[in-house]
Amino acid sequence: MSLSFFARLVAVAAAASATAGTLAAFPAAAHPDADANLNLPSPFLPASPSNPSNSSPCPLVNALVNHGVLQSHNLTAAAILAAVQAVGSDSTIATILASSAISRTSNTTTADGTPVILDLIQLGVHGGLEHDASLTRADAAIGDAYHLNRTLYAQLKSFASEPGHISQGDIIAFRAAREADSRARNPGFTFGLREQFLASVEASIVQMLLADPEDADRRVRLDWADVLFLEERLPFELGWSVRPLGIAEARARALQINPAVAPVFASLGL
Repeated sequence: MSLSFFARLVAVAAAASATAGTLAAFPAAAHPDADANLNLPSPFLPASPSNPSNSSPCPLVNALVNHGVLQSHNLTAAAILAAVQAVGSDSTIATILASSAISRTSNTTTADGTPVILDLIQLGVHGGLEHDASLTRADAAIGDAYHLNRTLYAQLKSFASEPGHISQGDIIAFRAAREADSRARNPGFTFGLREQFLASVEASIVQMLLADPEDADRRVRLDWADVLFLEERLPFELGWSVRPLGIAEARARALQINPAVAPVFASLGL
């Protein structure tokens, strides 16, 4: 984990605190081809289809764009942070995701203080939000790191120990399998502490975001996962709702996935 990444975490947090009302500053247009009959909570609009020519490697970010919470051509770190908070994320989780998303840009602002503006596709630059051994994307060196790899997603679902749900143990097993596969097939495989930290936190966020509230073990509902990963929208019509996504649970889950990232959490005061 590089010092520059830690610095970016601090910079994004500072920028966010100084940019109140970011969602209002980036109003989304209504989607003419979307189902307008679905009653959604603000600020979500009925989802439009993803644009494959301007897509990020993160299904949640893509879903937020498709629901009109983010614009695909006017992205700043603060806008990403505010959009992630719209699904219930606390500021720490949102900061980690936003900082990783812009970590391959020169800074959060230009020399004159103007926020760096990005297109969605720029978030897929290797070594930022995108990293090797993704759960559902191929490594950039050997495949398409932007779009869902349906073979990988099918493999993820095949790790489900019980029909209809994916458990924490299933995620841990698949996370290890993905790392072993990438290490074997990708000659340029890179998976240092920074990548391990992001991978474990991202996997934890997916579990928290899609956890079945009716399930005592808070396992992922596979029908909800299908909507997020296959259609890149949020499964409101299947009973999903915005829920709190806190760093305490994310940390606990991430440390179960990969105990080696404990020093990173400690260095962030978590």
